[in-house]
Amino acid sequence: MKRVRRERGLSQERLAEQLNVSRQTVSKWENGLAVPSGDNLNQLGKALGVSVDFLLNGERTLSAPAEETPAPQPGRRLPALLAALLLAGSVLIGALLFGEWGDRPIPESKLQGEVIDPSTIGEGMPLLPLEE
Repeated sequence: MKRVRRERGLSQERLAEQLNVSRQTVSKWENGLAVPSGDNLNQLGKALGVSVDFLLNGERTLSAPAEETPAPQPGRRLPALLAALLLAGSVLIGALLFGEWGDRPIPESKLQGEVIDPSTIGEGMPLLPLEE
């Protein structure tokens, strides 16, 4: 961290100002006497232009700007597209083979047209008036 800070031409005080911490805190981080919090690690990586992995493990990988995204790899799109088409086709074939299509008659009630005797219903239940 110290080497990268110096390469960037930053003093401990200037870096501390950017991160809203004290110069002593930056010194403790550089000397291994303290470890920055997760939020401070992210801010530190951005300020120094290195990845959080570099700060934690010493790996020398510069962090990419936030607006850049890796370009899609054309070789990986085709297998994914084929897999999606195969899955959709399988679902369609399954629906055709095992699904029920067309109009089905609506089942009729066995009690249709029968009158229910109110005395057979439990007491205390309100009854609707019978239509005549």
